[in-house]
Amino acid sequence: MNWSNEVFYDNQLTANETVKDITLHDICPNLKHNHVLNSPIFMINMDGEKERTREKLEDYSFTNKDEAQVVSDYVLRLIVDLGLDAKQIAVIAPYYAQIEELRRSIRFPVDVNTVDAFQGHEREVVIFCLVRDNNEGMESCD
Repeated sequence: MNWSNEVFYDNQLTANETVKDITLHDICPNLKHNHVLNSPIFMINMDGEKERTREKLEDYSFTNKDEAQVVSDYVLRLIVDLGLDAKQIAVIAPYYAQIEELRRSIRFPVDVNTVDAFQGHEREVVIFCLVRDNNEGMESCD
């Protein structure tokens, strides 16, 4: 919550004391405290992937197949390697075309939906897909 609180809410939010320090290790005890995935916020930069696809405009909405595959692989690792229950995971994206791509890619019954549809829901692990990836800026598309 610290990152979103600082970036979007001008530090106006306060976490409940019972959950403010929870990390992935608390729900997956076999994950080591110092593991990179135990960070409260974990970002994957797709720039390092030389052969990656970029965003694609499909029926007035954007999709990014390689990002969907990275998310699908991450969900697989959370469930298979760490034993996390699929019902504890949500995957959120701002574009409906990406939601459809994610639903095709993820083989587990995780909650996959748009930002608006997920509003008011809670999960232990929330994965947010940014989707957009181009050299020109937000207005352009390959």
